Amino acid sequence: MEPIYSRTNLGELVHVIQRGRDITQRREDFASEGEPLQAAAIRLTQGESVQAHRHMKMSRLIESTQEMVVVISGTIEVDFYDINGLPIKREVLKGGDCYVTYRGGHSVKALEESKLLEVKNGPYLGKDKDQEAI
Repeated sequence: MEPIYSRTNLGELVHVIQRGRDITQRREDFASEGEPLQAAAIRLTQGESVQAHRHMKMSRLIESTQEMVVVISGTIEVDFYDINGLPIKREVLKGGDCYVTYRGGHSVKALEESKLLEVKNGPYLGKDKDQEAI
């Protein structure tokens, strides 16, 4: 896992990159338990299982949208931006890789035909109410 920290607010986590090939631990959480979007890299060996479970109802206050993108197939170039809108890093991600944007911004360019899975906390009220251009 590769954390990307703000250059504006030193020590503040803005993005995380996880390469599929680097998942070697049973579980590695991406960020602190206080983040609205919880993500983890999990490695299961043959025969291991996760017990059947469900999640309990709980009231939560969400003040920002956080997003995870999983590259299913293909290759993408991602520009990561700091909380002040300035570029902070550019990375190429391939099938099996993913990233989480906790704060700051991001842009994606397909370097070849790619399939992505996008996950974000909701409710989602549409692009006009959720996004602003950098």
